[in-house]
Amino acid sequence: MVDAQHLPQGRCQAGDRHLKFHEIRDNLPFRCGVWRLNVDGQSQRGGVGRFAVDLVLGEGRRRGFAEASVLWKAGPGGPADFYQKLGFHATGELFAGEVIATIALT
Repeated sequence: MVDAQHLPQGRCQAGDRHLKFHEIRDNLPFRCGVWRLNVDGQSQRGGVGRFAVDLVLGEGRRRGFAEASVLWKAGPGGPADFYQKLGFHATGELFAGEVIATIALT
C-alpha cells in the first residue's frame, strides 16, 4: 500500500531518527495491511509508529478498502498492545504463525 518508492529511501524521518518501512503491501491474502513496521527503540512512544500506521490506514481508506490488517508474533515485548490501542482487534486466526488483527476503515 505505502512502499519504499513513496517515501525517500523507504524512510520516514522524525527529527534525526528514521522509521523504516520494511514492507507495507497490498498483495497479501489480506487486501490491505501493515506487513512489517519497525521503529527505533529511542523513537518509540513518540508518535512515530502511530503516524506511520495512520498513513497506511488513510491510504487504505483512499483506495476504498473496508478494513486493514496487521500481523505480529505473540509474546512479551511484542507490538500487540500498540496495535490494540490503535483499534486493531485480533481475529483469533494465525497466518504463518503470527496473530492476525484487523481494523475497520469505514
